[in-house]
Amino acid sequence: MGTILIRGLLYVMMLLCVAGTELHAAVSVGQNPDYRIRSMRGEVITSEKLRGKIVILDFWATWCPPCVDSMPHMKELYKATHGKGVVIIGISLDRRGRDVSTFVRKNGISWPQMLDSKRTMTEQFGVSGIPRVFIMGPDGKVEWTGHPMRMDQPIKDIYKKYKDQLTTKASKQKKAAEEEAREDEEAAAFEVDAATRKQALGLIAEAQEAAKAGNFAVVLQKLSAIPVEAARDPELVDAAVKLAMSMQSQILKNPEIAMLIKDNPEMIRQLRALQQAARESKSQKKALEKLRGKKIERQNTADPRKKVNPKLLASKMAQAEAAERGQDLVKAYEKYQWVIKRGGDSEEAKKAAARVRELEADETFAERYESHKQDEKGKQMLKTAASYLKADEKEGAIEVYQEILAKYPKAYFARAAAKEALKELGVKAKKD
Repeated sequence: MGTILIRGLLYVMMLLCVAGTELHAAVSVGQNPDYRIRSMRGEVITSEKLRGKIVILDFWATWCPPCVDSMPHMKELYKATHGKGVVIIGISLDRRGRDVSTFVRKNGISWPQMLDSKRTMTEQFGVSGIPRVFIMGPDGKVEWTGHPMRMDQPIKDIYKKYKDQLTTKASKQKKAAEEEAREDEEAAAFEVDAATRKQALGLIAEAQEAAKAGNFAVVLQKLSAIPVEAARDPELVDAAVKLAMSMQSQILKNPEIAMLIKDNPEMIRQLRALQQAARESKSQKKALEKLRGKKIERQNTADPRKKVNPKLLASKMAQAEAAERGQDLVKAYEKYQWVIKRGGDSEEAKKAAARVRELEADETFAERYESHKQDEKGKQMLKTAASYLKADEKEGAIEVYQEILAKYPKAYFARAAAKEALKELGVKAKKD
């Protein structure tokens, strides 16, 4: 009798798996469903965040034989599309998260999983039989729905259709490289070639020597001979302007220079052209600084070892010192670490490194910081346990709480919270 009952239950489960795979779901092709998923790892995934990618939602369960049979096929699909703008998300109809976690671990499944024990997503999408997949394009609209074993050609067609629109790591890198090349090209337009710069520096040096000797006519001759192109270089402009301003009163009082100006109108035109170019160079300089600032910012984002803006570095150092004065040594330590990583060979970085060495040599601080690190990890696990409880997965939450007590002996806050939670659940802690 027991055997017959078990077979009957298995038969019903098989029917649930295969039934409805050809039925129309509430969400159909052409619709743009809005959904929010919390994976079993605690990651929040929304339809909005997935814009720009092809999304495959796979409704399945560990107790469904056809679902299990389709997993090798799903793994091959994941391997072929991973990193190419295609995202796979499993929506499990299992009641217990532990069953899903065990299955995923044993079968080497890498894509995120959501436990839909309350059938929230299942009902939203109108899924009446599993396995069933929904394929959404980069705009979020459903392109195809059906059995996962029948989606090879549809996914190929959809990928071909949207290939140029997909947001991938490679496309982001290409776009960044193109933007950097464009910025470099614009920056190059502001720069003075080496020969022109050398000529201008030589003329300015000769003008400076003439000014020291009081030979202002020669000064004007040399300045007027500076190529207009040199005005794009802020350093050259500053040097020429500084020299002209320093001898302005002498030039105005000198009759020899007045005669020189009268007899050489071309010299005046050249000086005026240089003056106009200098004005324009100010706006060019601002544009160049903006471009360079964007480039440095991008480099700092890509590689934390790159130097940052000196003002930002000084600000972070001041924050670290203020935290230390306030006895918030953990915060100070982490700020000092930030300065070390981003500060290169700056004085701030050297000073921060010295303070870090002193703090690490302090046994009391070392103990406090270790406790802080363990508590941070413990707090993350508390969030995971909370997500289990929200999904009515009491056993999964209990396992997480017990793991906190076993792995983090110095996570005082997280341990206290875990013990209290276990007490409320009526479970005795394994380790104290």
